[in-house]
Amino acid sequence: MTLTILRANALALPLADESVDLVVTSPPYWSLRAYQDNGEAYEGQIGSESTAAEFIDNLIAVTRELVRVLKPSGSIFVNLGDKMADKSLMLLPERYRIRAVDELGLIARAVIVWSKPNGLPESVTDRVRRSHEDWVHLTKQPRYYSAVDEIREAHRSEPGREGVGALGGQKSLRPVGPNSGAYNPLGKLPGSVWTVATEPLQVPDHLGIDHFAAFPTEWPRRIITGWSPREVCTACGEGRRPGERGGARHPARWASGRHATGPNGRGPSSLGTPANLRRAHHHRLRLRLPRHERTRHPRSRARPIRGHGHYRARR
Repeated sequence: MTLTILRANALALPLADESVDLVVTSPPYWSLRAYQDNGEAYEGQIGSESTAAEFIDNLIAVTRELVRVLKPSGSIFVNLGDKMADKSLMLLPERYRIRAVDELGLIARAVIVWSKPNGLPESVTDRVRRSHEDWVHLTKQPRYYSAVDEIREAHRSEPGREGVGALGGQKSLRPVGPNSGAYNPLGKLPGSVWTVATEPLQVPDHLGIDHFAAFPTEWPRRIITGWSPREVCTACGEGRRPGERGGARHPARWASGRHATGPNGRGPSSLGTPANLRRAHHHRLRLRLPRHERTRHPRSRARPIRGHGHYRARR
């Protein structure tokens, strides 16, 4: 893996249009701290705005620049915390997500709750302690690169024991065995709550970096593994999913290795056009069956496509 660190204004990134596969970022939270360089605070930094509305305005402006450099098949993951004012949550993550969808035309694919088992204590006595933050997964198109099989989690029940749940052998309302249709031998899909402990930033002293709010390395590790291609075709730019063969079109033209730009972005590696994504999606979700086997099984989770001998997985 090669890494290039670029120090630039987030409102004017020195990157070409549609050149980035994945953005993983956590902007400064509003009115929380002032980041400094050689003892001096950065002038005009995000989070120092006089009002929360100005803060959201600046986040949307930065996100608009991220959209410019993001490939049509790319993803943006944003970690954003909330703030209390007059004993009320300001709902800043929700305000940001709504504007990103309404004004930038982005698709909010998921909100992932970051559960912190070692979160900071609070001195309140009339509400629960806040022990989580939100991540939002944004895309430009309904179809985009993903390799979630790489981050699947182990099944908590034994394969083959349908109906056995994860809670002390209790019966599950839905079967979980290999014949249930939902079972995957690679593991279960990650849920929308990820428990990840915070960790201090550890960098060599000679770099002179002092950051008190760095997110744990487990977050970018999971996200990069699940939504950034490890290899790309140098001829057509198609991203290669793990376990996928090179194919007959360009059998020996896969470029290996990820390339990152900056602490929160990714650099010039290519995934390809929406047509390439549709082809990959076709091969992943559809299965050609012999004619005598095209009768749908009553318990099958697949449904026939009219006029074709393919079966498509039910979403």
